[in-house]
Amino acid sequence: MITTYQQLLEQATLSEQQLAKKAHIIGTIRLIIALSTLAAIYFIFKENSWVFGTITLLLIILFFYLVTIHKNTNLLRKIAQQKITINQNEINFLQKNQFFSANGKEFQDDSHPYSYDLDIFGTHSLYQYINRTHTFLGRKALAEHFLHPEVSEIAPLQATTEELSQEEHLRWRQEFMATTTLIEDTKDFYQQIKQWAMKKEKPFFPSLANLRMGGSSIAHH
Repeated sequence: MITTYQQLLEQATLSEQQLAKKAHIIGTIRLIIALSTLAAIYFIFKENSWVFGTITLLLIILFFYLVTIHKNTNLLRKIAQQKITINQNEINFLQKNQFFSANGKEFQDDSHPYSYDLDIFGTHSLYQYINRTHTFLGRKALAEHFLHPEVSEIAPLQATTEELSQEEHLRWRQEFMATTTLIEDTKDFYQQIKQWAMKKEKPFFPSLANLRMGGSSIAHH
């Protein structure tokens, strides 16, 4: 398995280097186009020619097109960087027994009948040993499986785990994991979304809403 992670690490490193080079080239071209656009605008006023106006418009369109390409390239580069981290962490874990994932201490419940005594959560715990989640909801779901296991779910979970552990699924898993690490994801973030969703909807235009209510009252009279 270490050999597989080393190969994926080399591929991710090469991809990151290529994307970094591409981003640098696009950035340089954007700068040249920006300067060319300024020059074209200057000649519009100097020569009063529609030709320079057309050139300026085309340069502006090309500039914003390159902005989009540049953003996508940087996003792919960040994903490649996350893949480097993921594979390096797995290699260090297998070779040096270095734990790198969240230990789930936030889910520790002293009143739970067995979670505290069996070191399920915390440093070098069972939770940290198997945890490969990258979102708060994922970490919480994993903790729930430890705290409140359902016997009927054990067999399906084992089958799913066995399937996803195959090497042919490893690339997809790492792509998904690398992407989720780029998302802002905290307990507070989900609580804010939950609070927002539970708020009663308010009219966008309160004055119009009041006007409609007033009109309805007049109509009844």
